[in-house]
Amino acid sequence: MKRGARIVASLRPSACSRSSAQRFLGYPEVVNASRSPDVIGLCAPTHKARLAGLFYLLIFIMAPSGASTATPANLAITLTCDVAVAWLLYDVLRPVSRTLSMLAALFRIFFVIIMASTALSYFGYLHGLADSRSAARFDLGYAIALAPFAVHCVLIGLLIMRSIFLPRVLGMLVLIAGLAYLIFDGGNRRGSQKMRRAPIDQSRRQAAT
Repeated sequence: MKRGARIVASLRPSACSRSSAQRFLGYPEVVNASRSPDVIGLCAPTHKARLAGLFYLLIFIMAPSGASTATPANLAITLTCDVAVAWLLYDVLRPVSRTLSMLAALFRIFFVIIMASTALSYFGYLHGLADSRSAARFDLGYAIALAPFAVHCVLIGLLIMRSIFLPRVLGMLVLIAGLAYLIFDGGNRRGSQKMRRAPIDQSRRQAAT
């Protein structure tokens, strides 16, 4: 009887049964939605999470800190990596919440769009190939782009904390980083706007006198 029960149990499809290709990609072949979220978490695509980490490392190495270090090459590389990270994190965290994962990816794409338009303007590609080179305008665009990036970090942090296949401490750190971006980015935008308005205000005062 015991031997027969073991044979029957071995024939039952597991919640994380996978083919060889799916096992290589880290995907479950069939995940029963009626099972607990813990089972879904155990079947998470860890290979794609590691690939997203590699892209993040490349962003950390190549990303400019402002107009002084921005070049067409490093911006093209980092923004391409940002798009890849947005898609990979959506795919990895989709079992936790498809809606929040999609929303987080969209905010990252908004960041990429704002930074791409800022870079094109800064290097002159939006003005008849004339090099504008306005560092203050680039830094302001960079500060504006950090707002959707901060929301992306907050959402990703919440998703990681809700999952069981990624460290909760990592989610807390990403969440704190997103909140810090939101707080300090607002101050940087106000400072940049004041610096841009300062010459205009000075000229107005001189004209009034």
